[in-house]
Amino acid sequence: CLHVQSEVQVAIVEVREALLTGCEAMSDGGENAEGGGAFVMSGNVTLANVNIINASATSAGSGNAGGGGVFVMSGNVTLANTNIINASATTAGSGNAGGGGVLVNSGTVTLASTFITNASATAPGSGYATGDRISGTSGTVPLATTTTDTDTAPAPTSAPAQLGSASGSHRQVPPATADPPNTRAPLRAAA
Repeated sequence: CLHVQSEVQVAIVEVREALLTGCEAMSDGGENAEGGGAFVMSGNVTLANVNIINASATSAGSGNAGGGGVFVMSGNVTLANTNIINASATTAGSGNAGGGGVLVNSGTVTLASTFITNASATAPGSGYATGDRISGTSGTVPLATTTTDTDTAPAPTSAPAQLGSASGSHRQVPPATADPPNTRAPLRAAA
């Protein structure tokens, strides 16, 4: 799957027309499991016409799990015409889970014509879970023609969602919708 780590904050990475499927970030100890489909440490990253399917971040120990589909540590990330389907962040121990679809630690994540469905964050142990589809610690997530559920999402928001800044916690970003799922382009398999 995708791991972007740049020593230079101005690094530019573009991924177009890709299929990332069955990707996993796993931890069985005290380490965090982050970014099952894509992990972005820093830089300017664009995922355009990318399908992230069956991706997960799973912690079996005391570590946290986040961003089953996409985890953003920092930087500027754009998801354009991207589908995140069947993504999860799960902890089995004392850790917390957040952002089954997307977890933003800090920075800006722009979602444009992006579809997030069947995403979940679960923490059946002593931790907590928040933000099935989108969650974050701090940063900004502008929502433009983005669908985060197929049946219950409210009308789109016009202003960027501001993520909470409390250390060690996640706050859920309100979902937005614009395009009905049946008008979206079908998923394409990589050649």
